[in-house]
Amino acid sequence: MSKQIRNLAKTVPVIFLLATSLNSFASNKKIPGKLVDSGTFDIIVNGKRVATETFEIAQESDFNLAKGTLKTDEGNKESQTYELEITPTGDLRRYEWNESGAAKGQTTVAPQNEFLVQRITSASLQKPVEQPYVLPASTVVLDDYFFSQRELLLWRYLGENCAKRTDKGCPMPKTSYGVLVPRQRSSMSVSMEFKGRERLNIHGKDMELSRFDMHTENGDWSMWMDDLYKLQRITVDADQTEVIRE
Repeated sequence: MSKQIRNLAKTVPVIFLLATSLNSFASNKKIPGKLVDSGTFDIIVNGKRVATETFEIAQESDFNLAKGTLKTDEGNKESQTYELEITPTGDLRRYEWNESGAAKGQTTVAPQNEFLVQRITSASLQKPVEQPYVLPASTVVLDDYFFSQRELLLWRYLGENCAKRTDKGCPMPKTSYGVLVPRQRSSMSVSMEFKGRERLNIHGKDMELSRFDMHTENGDWSMWMDDLYKLQRITVDADQTEVIRE
């Protein structure tokens, strides 16, 4: 086990606390809490950038919160946004997704009577639709196109495993999670595992990063995180997609 992974035993539990307690905020307000991470991901398909996601993740006194905005490179003004609220124990409090433009719509997900309920409104629906899920509040939200949500899952994986740290460091076994994909109105199971350290060249800079693989029903994702626990790169070979932090 590398020295850097042994060091996770000292630092990751703090990051896990930052990553697993999020609450709502007005989309026109700046996040008022302690900023944990922010930035922009370039989304590249078949070698061409098609969209960007700008995101912020912050810690409040008793919760954490995250938000992201997705804009395509087609030159139109349409965009998608999300806001995510997570309790200090990692449970979902509320998730909201919005789409502007002709396809204007909104989705919210929140716990109700120990399970999750999704409420959908859109220009194509005459009235809102509710869809219940027999899923606990501990279910992870991994919506389409928002890659900052994958960083949150990585932090959760590291935090849970480093809570079991020993003198040799953090155990990094393959770990499974129940996941909800609101835009697809579906749920599934994914697994995360640590694959080791790799050297990559990103934006002309040679970097040594930690690689994690996420296995899903639709294919595998490879994700690379730096020593500050910030997600730097994602590849999804099945979709010929690459995501790189600017």
